[in-house]
Amino acid sequence: MAENHPVTPTEQEAEHFTGGPGVVATKSQARGAIGGGTIGAIAGAVIGAIIGFIIFDGALGLIITAVVGAVAGSVAGGVSGGTVNSAKNVERGGADT
Repeated sequence: MAENHPVTPTEQEAEHFTGGPGVVATKSQARGAIGGGTIGAIAGAVIGAIIGFIIFDGALGLIITAVVGAVAGSVAGGVSGGTVNSAKNVERGGADT
């Protein structure tokens, strides 16, 4: 039943996108966002824990600031990672695979 037919530009472009509920990104953007989000979460947690250690007494303040820092770092890292990885792909001039 399936016949070989030429791939249209729309089908070719669709192969290079990753989607989810409310999220549409190219594969390179998604890879960059995952890496940047992970690095950002770790860095944010460390910085948040240091700030929590300096400002608050007790473990609860330290944990809360570490979690808030991890979330903030993950968002910032995800956005910047997706942007930087996509820009690198454009500079190479290659297909987004």
